[in-house]
Formats: sequence, structure tokens, C-alpha cells
Amino acid sequence: MKSVKDFLLGGKDFLLISHKGPDGDAVGAMLGLGLALKGTGKNVTFYNTDPIPKHLNFLPFVGGIENSLANFTGDTVVAVDSSDLERLGDAFQKLYAKKKFKLINIDHHETNTRYGDAFLIEPNFSSTCEVIYDLLKTLNWDITPEIATSLFCGIVADTGSFKYRNTTAKVLRMAAQLVDSGAHPENISQRLFDIYPASRILLLKRVLQSLRFDCQNRVASVVVTENDLAATGASIDASEGFVEILRGIEGVQVSVLAKEQKDGNVKISTRSKDNIDVAAVTKLFGGGGHRVAAGATLPGPVNEALGKFIKEVSKHLK
Repeated sequence: MKSVKDFLLGGKDFLLISHKGPDGDAVGAMLGLGLALKGTGKNVTFYNTDPIPKHLNFLPFVGGIENSLANFTGDTVVAVDSSDLERLGDAFQKLYAKKKFKLINIDHHETNTRYGDAFLIEPNFSSTCEVIYDLLKTLNWDITPEIATSLFCGIVADTGSFKYRNTTAKVLRMAAQLVDSGAHPENISQRLFDIYPASRILLLKRVLQSLRFDCQNRVASVVVTENDLAATGASIDASEGFVEILRGIEGVQVSVLAKEQKDGNVKISTRSKDNIDVAAVTKLFGGGGHRVAAGATLPGPVNEALGKFIKEVSKHLK
């Protein structure tokens, strides 16, 4: 069986794709690896089924990420930061059914289904960007300032600015090397965490009215509805980070954000403390992620979906 490195070296025309609802690690990994491939003379197309969140618009070449697969005729697809094929979107599912290309799967989620012709899965890594960094070093490919910026973004995003338990000594050394290669920590951190529109604060104010505590105040949750977005003028990605705010409440072990989707489904994002395995809960609903950070999609209505999820969470509390 060919390795990921074999396919990267042998392919000529690449599609780089990440999961729907892309975050900093997904976009950073996609751009970081894609720009490295371009640097070796490969043809690269970037794609995501969903719009890229506005707070990631500072990343190099982010404007070149396409939202259509109509013209792709390449030989190799690299999926990054996506634990399963479904998360890559319906359009890619249709393209994959024709199977006229090789599929590489690079990820750090422990729930990854190991799909593709070759895969590189590192569940103990902080981020997919950390996986990409090691891969580029193994291939001895140049890490330009643009690549360094993309990878640093993903690492910062998935380590919560180096404060989560996945922040290892290796991650900190890697971050220093990326800074040496041209990444600017202040600019990246500001764009990720400290610059946002007023509509985000208005949305937070409104969403906090739905705050509820369950399981003897060990579970905190809020709901984001389509009405909330319309009333505040906020985009759905404006709620990014709300679930971390709830996790910071003293005594709370699990936080849950339930987001109503236009199709009637509910996207659940959950975080935990005290090593409570929320990935095990999301897996019950067809989702996945990490032990302390995971997600799933449930059928609506939103409050009913939230209630079902919290009921399962209660069974996993210590």
C-alpha cells in the first residue's frame, strides 16, 4: 500500500478539501499543505462546501478557496481535519462516487474512520496543522512565511492559544519554529480571538438569555436560533467560542452550544473539563471529535435536540 508521502510526491493535480463548517485548523491545514505542494510545482485547487469564516480572511490565499467542484479533473484529493467522508459535504460525495482520483486522509481526530487510499491519523497531536508540519519536515519541503502563518493559525486555534491540555512541549517548540519561519503570533491571535463585529456581542447577549444549568449545575448550555441571527445581524460563525465561555464557569464540567440550522437540524458543539469524554457522547448521535471537544448534528427542534443530548451527557459525568 502506498503511503501518504508516495501519493504527495507522485500526484500532479491536487484538490485540497476540509470539513464543512471550517475552523482555523481545517483552513490552516488545507492552505499550509496546499501552498507547500504549489511550492514543489504541483497544481493545487482549494475547496470547501461552506463559506470560510470572516475571522480567517487574513490567511494567505484564503480568497482562492473555491466553493464548486464542477471543474476538478485532478488525480489526487487530500482531505484534512475531517473525521469522515460525510463531513466533506454532499458535492464531494457525488464526486467521490465516480472515484477517478486517489484520496488521502490527514487528520488528528481519534474518531477518524480511516477512509481513503492512504491516511495519516495522529490522535495524540494537538491539531491537523501539527500533523502537516511534521509531514513537511519529513519531506524536506520549504516552510515559507505564508505556510508558517497558516499552520500557526491552526495550532493556536486548536490549543486555545496554548492553554488546552493538548499543548505539549513539542507544540511549543513547533510554534517557535513557525515564528522563525515568518508567522506573527500577535497578528494571528488578534484576528482569531480579539477582533470581531459588534453583532457578535449582541448575539452573545441574546443567546445568554437561553442559558440553562443541568445535572446539579455541572452542565451549562445555550441555544442559537435563526431568529437570534436575524435579530442581531450576526452570521452563524459569530457564535464560535461561546461554548468555551460556558466551560469556564466554575463547577461546570460540560458545556453545550446548540445551533439551529436552516435545514431544521441542530448542530451541537460541546466541551468538557476533568477528562470527561464528550466524544463518546457525540458518537452516539453520529458525531465525533476529541475527548474534551466534540460535535454532532441532531434532528430538530433545537430544544428537543438539546434535551436528548444533555440526557446522554448526564450518563457520562463522574
